[in-house]
Amino acid sequence: SRLTLEDLRIHGHGSPPLRLERLRASAAYREQTLRLTTLALKAPRATFHGTGWLVTRGDYPLRLNSRFTLAPPRQPPWQGTLNLDGNLRKLRLEQSLDTPLRGQLQATLSHPLAELRWRARLDIARLRSTDLGQDWEPLTLQGRILSEGTPRAFTLATRLQGTWRDEPLSAELRASLKPQGMAIETLALSLPRLATTLSGRGALHLGGERPRLRLQGHWQNLRWPLAGTARWRSAAGSFRWDGDQEDYRFHIEGDAQSEQLTAPHIAVTGTGDGRGLKVERLSARILDGTLSGAGRLQWAAPEPRWELTLRGVALNPAQQWRHWPGRLNLELEGNGAGTPGKGGTARITIHRLAGKLRAQAVSARGEVHIKDTRLQLSPLILQAGDARLALAGSIGEAWDMSGYLDIPQLRQLLPGAQGTLALRGSVGGPRRRPTAAFTLLGHALQYRAYGATHLRAHGQWRPAGFEASFLRLDAVDVDLPGQHLAQLAF
Repeated sequence: SRLTLEDLRIHGHGSPPLRLERLRASAAYREQTLRLTTLALKAPRATFHGTGWLVTRGDYPLRLNSRFTLAPPRQPPWQGTLNLDGNLRKLRLEQSLDTPLRGQLQATLSHPLAELRWRARLDIARLRSTDLGQDWEPLTLQGRILSEGTPRAFTLATRLQGTWRDEPLSAELRASLKPQGMAIETLALSLPRLATTLSGRGALHLGGERPRLRLQGHWQNLRWPLAGTARWRSAAGSFRWDGDQEDYRFHIEGDAQSEQLTAPHIAVTGTGDGRGLKVERLSARILDGTLSGAGRLQWAAPEPRWELTLRGVALNPAQQWRHWPGRLNLELEGNGAGTPGKGGTARITIHRLAGKLRAQAVSARGEVHIKDTRLQLSPLILQAGDARLALAGSIGEAWDMSGYLDIPQLRQLLPGAQGTLALRGSVGGPRRRPTAAFTLLGHALQYRAYGATHLRAHGQWRPAGFEASFLRLDAVDVDLPGQHLAQLAF
């Protein structure tokens, strides 16, 4: 007998209809044996062609040989074969894939229509992520996946090798499913050439409204990026995660090193959901002192937002910049909203910066406010010993900045120097064509073979050119290497 159906639509409750463009079957039944000479299906994104037979007595011996094609959206088509051989008490399954994944699945199914139990092995000869789409990260894998059990309780063992961004890698997963959830006994990732390892264990709880993942583990020699020069690296650390994407808690602990800073120990504890995360506690050993803080980051609508508070104790800049030894304490906070340059705002307030730097008492306070493309200082004051620097104003479509620097004892900032200096300055005008002006006063100046009893300088710079700019200098009792001038003026 033969059967041909075209444009068949199967409607299910609450789901889109399943459409078959064509179904064609040819079969014969004789002596309790159904022989299927042709079974061909064609759907918008799939094709199937098979032949086989079924004996309708005893354990129902059967055999099916087939070939199929699946074409997921925005992916190359999946092509392979599916063969069944056995009976309804014990059935052998063999499936092979040619593209884009090359592999073979072999499985034995016991009592497939009653108490299903299986033993399966998937051998992956080659999987290249770029075959799935050019936007995928370059990843190549091969290996084996083993599984045994029932739909309610089974084991899973995976070993994979390959490359990621040209770096060799190996991965291992051992897990078991039980009625209450899945136990992750081993989760390991290794990049041998970089000596990078990541290992963990945990559980996936399937009860409740949403699945919840509990995972903890360690890493060694972690770095980013993996290829080229690492922007940061960590020799060792640990992590914990508990929850789902709508309600989770995390803890990360380890060391960190970048081109700018080294932190022998960092610990971060916080919570998060699908809208953002909250850092409840941040602590770090850095610059031979300690840094603590908290913060919040929101990335969901209506706009991104962030908050941050930091407190530093006994920070020694010489740990990173050897010419600046000292001990500094710091208290600052910041917040922001939106996107920089697109109407976003940010505010950073230095409530306190105090301590010693190069054996001089130093302190600082001030606030920086950014709104869209406009920056404002309100004001920023830095004091070192008796010296004081102050800056205030704004930079936006126009410059409006002014400041002063007073150094009553020059030797406090420059060892071997003597005298006093006072500087006043301002910058104003259009953003692309600002005008800068300054006045400098000095008294009893001396440094090595250079000196002056009195010094006065006044100048102005305009971007229109040197003819619009000027510098005037008047100095008395000027010492230069090998000569003395009673007065110098121009």
